[in-house]
Amino acid sequence: MRFVGLILLLFAACESSTRIAKRPRLCKPKKEDVRFSVDEWNTDFCKTSVDFSELRGGGPPRDGIPPIDAPKFTGFSVADSWLTEKSPLIAVVHGGNAKGYPLEILLWHEIVNDTVGGKPLAITFCPLCYAAIAYERPTVDNKLLTFGTSGNLRNSDMVMWDRQTESWWQQFSGDAIVGALTGTSLTHFDSKIMGYKQFKDLYPNGKVLSRETGHNKKYGSTPYAGYDNPDTKPFLFEGEVKGPHKSTEYVVGIKHRNHSDYVTLKELQENRVIQRMVGGIPLVYFWTAGANSTMDKTKIAESKDLGTVAVFVAPSVDLVWKAEGNYIADDQGNVWDLSGRPMSETGRGPLKSIPHRLVYWFAWQTFFGELPNK
Repeated sequence: MRFVGLILLLFAACESSTRIAKRPRLCKPKKEDVRFSVDEWNTDFCKTSVDFSELRGGGPPRDGIPPIDAPKFTGFSVADSWLTEKSPLIAVVHGGNAKGYPLEILLWHEIVNDTVGGKPLAITFCPLCYAAIAYERPTVDNKLLTFGTSGNLRNSDMVMWDRQTESWWQQFSGDAIVGALTGTSLTHFDSKIMGYKQFKDLYPNGKVLSRETGHNKKYGSTPYAGYDNPDTKPFLFEGEVKGPHKSTEYVVGIKHRNHSDYVTLKELQENRVIQRMVGGIPLVYFWTAGANSTMDKTKIAESKDLGTVAVFVAPSVDLVWKAEGNYIADDQGNVWDLSGRPMSETGRGPLKSIPHRLVYWFAWQTFFGELPNK
C-alpha cells in the first residue's frame, strides 16, 4: 500500500509510553481476541460503547506519537522565520487570548494539552481524517484530564486516552468509548484552521506554538504527501464509503444538538457563501483563500491552498449573504471579518461562530452520517 511507508516513517521516532500508577485491570480482553495491545493498560474494559473488533493498533505504542503537555509559545517576530503566509494553523481564542497551533507541528504530535484564557483545552489533529478539533478538558473527581495518543485507531480515526482514568476517547466525536468514562462526551470548543497571515491580521497580540517541543521532528514537511487525493484509500479503514462523494474529498460539517449538516469544500470554494437552515437555526458557511493543505506536497509551504472556513449563525433568516474579499457581508451593508467581528458602523454586533469540522468525507459519513440532516 502506497502510504504504509509514510506511516512507518511517522512512527519511526516514537517515544516510549507514559508511565502511570498501577490500578486493577478489569475485564481485560484476551490478546488473541483483539487487534490492539492490552498489556500496558489499566483501563476498565468492562465498560465500552463499541465492539472491540472495531479497534486496531495503528502502529505506535501508547503516546508513541508524543502529545505536547508543556507547550511553549512565541511571538510573530520569531514565527515569521519559519512560517509562511499560508502556513495552516488551528486558531483558538478565549478570554482575550489568541493562540495559533501550526498544523506542521500537530502533524507529528496530534494533541496539545493547553490552557487558553483560563480554559483548559485539548487541541487535537488526526491527519488521517484531517480532523482539527479543540475540546474542553473536564475535571473528573477533582482531577483535570490530560490526553494522550493511545496508538489505536477506529475507522481510521485517532483514539485518545486520558491519563487520569485511562478511558479511551474517539477524537472525531469526542466520545468516551472504552473505560470508566464511557458514555460521556467532551465539549467541542470553537476553533478554525486559518493561514498564518490571517491569524496575525486578526489577532495582532496572538501567540504561536513554538517548534521547541523537546522532540526532533521534520516540522514544515509532511509524511502524508498526496493523501488528500480524493481517490486515496483511508489508512486501515474497513468501513463502507457511502454517499455521493469520494473517501478523502473534503467536506465542511457541523453537528448542532441532534442535527448535522455538511457542504463540500469544493461547493463552498465555488460559491464563497452558502446559507442553510439546520435544526431551525439559520447558518452561513463562509470560505476565503489563505491556508495551505498539510496533505498535498511534502513541503507544506508548496501545497495547494485549501482556504479558511467559518460557520456563523445568521442574525435573521431574511438576510442575503455574500463574500467581499476576506470579509462576509449581508444585503443591509453590514460587514464582518473571519472571526465574526463587525467591520462596519451600522450597529450590528458580532456574529456567533459555530464549531465546525473541515474533514474527509469518509470520516464524516462514518461518525455523523446517521444524524438527521437539517
